[in-house]
Amino acid sequence: MFVFHDRRLLYGLLVPGTAILIGGLIWYHNRRKNEQIRLNRSEYLVLEIQVPVYCVGSIIGRGGEAIKR
Repeated sequence: MFVFHDRRLLYGLLVPGTAILIGGLIWYHNRRKNEQIRLNRSEYLVLEIQVPVYCVGSIIGRGGEAIKR
């Protein structure tokens, strides 16, 4: 009977402990992934700002060459 109570206590501590450990690992992994997504978003925002300026500059440049000819 004593062994049965010990085993129940062991399982009672093991299951929540494992759930907390797995939950902590998932939370940490998601937090790291969100930081990478934020970094990627900021790079994309910079590219979105730079690309239209480059396109406008090339269109004006080509138009200027056409006017000179």
